[in-house]
Amino acid sequence: MKLKDVAAPLFKGLPKIHKEGVPLRPIVSGFKAPTRGLADWLKKQVPSTSKVSGLEIRNRKELLDKVKNLRLNDHEIMVSFDVKSLFTNINRTLALKELKEYFEVKRQDCVNKGLEINEIIEGFRLCLDNIYFRYRDKFYRQKDGTAMGCPTSMIIADIVMASVDKKAILIEGIKVWGRYIDDIFAVIRKENLNEIMVMLNNLERGIEFTVEIEREGFLSFLDVGLTRKVDGSIITSVFRQDKTGDKISCTKSQTVGDNHHDWNGNLTLHMTGTEQEGQAPVLSSQENNSL
Repeated sequence: MKLKDVAAPLFKGLPKIHKEGVPLRPIVSGFKAPTRGLADWLKKQVPSTSKVSGLEIRNRKELLDKVKNLRLNDHEIMVSFDVKSLFTNINRTLALKELKEYFEVKRQDCVNKGLEINEIIEGFRLCLDNIYFRYRDKFYRQKDGTAMGCPTSMIIADIVMASVDKKAILIEGIKVWGRYIDDIFAVIRKENLNEIMVMLNNLERGIEFTVEIEREGFLSFLDVGLTRKVDGSIITSVFRQDKTGDKISCTKSQTVGDNHHDWNGNLTLHMTGTEQEGQAPVLSSQENNSL
């Protein structure tokens, strides 16, 4: 787990050229971060998290299987829910709680590997508490959430969202729920939409949903076009969102704050205390644009 060549992670951004204003997706590039070895080791110890809740959609094939025998009545609509900035808004206390519950279920796997659950959780805590990066020659530590670019982030996101899945499917008015990372395909009662949104946004602190509603019987999800027929069945087609237009993007990710692409306010930095030489100010990750 030791790294010989350690360097501070860099804060970078990937341009989202399909969105208005070309916002950046925040990435913490930490290949040489002090905790990288620990994070890589933890990732190898964790049993697969792709089917924790049983409501996950791992690929387009599973989406097609989910809708092939589906029938919608006149009071139901197809919607797509999206979690805003999932990685940076995950509550760390919740994350560690859900991780511990997950490993309790998988206790035998841990025993077989000679691992103690408390040691694994402590490893995740160390990785979460030590997310920092360099931005414009200053150093920042992230106060909450996790970061894209860390090997443990996808594991944490999967487990936290699996907990959300289990609560969401119990909400009155939700008939179908299928999640791909932070995007959800759902069928709901149309008249319950507002109540459902309120309940979803109160499930867990920091987890905030937006919604896209079918238009004229059509909804796209995972590059699949979903069209409802008169009888309520769904036909599918290949759908490609226009991500070109008149925008040109460099093939490399841009370092935030460099001469090529500035951050344009998509990340709000909140410092606590005063910056002192050799001491990293605290970063609160709050984005204006969803990941």
